[in-house]
Amino acid sequence: MRLTDRQVAAIRYDVESLCGGDAVVQRFGLRFDDAASGGDVDLLVILPEAIVHPARLSATLSARISRCLFDEMFRDD
Repeated sequence: MRLTDRQVAAIRYDVESLCGGDAVVQRFGLRFDDAASGGDVDLLVILPEAIVHPARLSATLSARISRCLFDEMFRDD
């Protein structure tokens, strides 16, 4: 899988902070294949209950995770 441990932890943190501890995150697509190149990060978030504003939650998660992954690319440590 072509995500660092730090990126995976950040994604889990963002999902848990917005969706709660019962949320399950599954990765799929090209970033799950070490032999592939390029590709976006495909995530499926499974929640135990329906949510009132799914589009808002999706947009918020997307923004937070994108920011996290972008910041990670330019980190100096």
